[in-house]
Amino acid sequence: MKNKVRLKKTIFILVICICLSMILFGAIQIYQYKSYTRNFNDKIESIMQYVLEEYDNVSKSDLMKLLNDTEKTHQFVKEYGIDDQNESIILENDQSFRTYLYSNCIC
Repeated sequence: MKNKVRLKKTIFILVICICLSMILFGAIQIYQYKSYTRNFNDKIESIMQYVLEEYDNVSKSDLMKLLNDTEKTHQFVKEYGIDDQNESIILENDQSFRTYLYSNCIC
């Protein structure tokens, strides 16, 4: 009887630990995604500002259409040796990914 009570307590503690771990890792994943999104959006915003300042004939609506276009053309980045299927065009995102990857492996 004493062993059953001990087993139940142990299982309960394990379930709590697993739940807390899942919540922690979920929060880390959300933070990583938000960091990646922030980096990406900041770079896109910089490019858009530059284009709008330098080219008077380009409108904001044209840029938004271009950003939201679902047709994928990968020729531009390939000219610079970037494999956009395996690498991020934004170097800061690759650095963040490595940092998070190392921190996740340590945990």
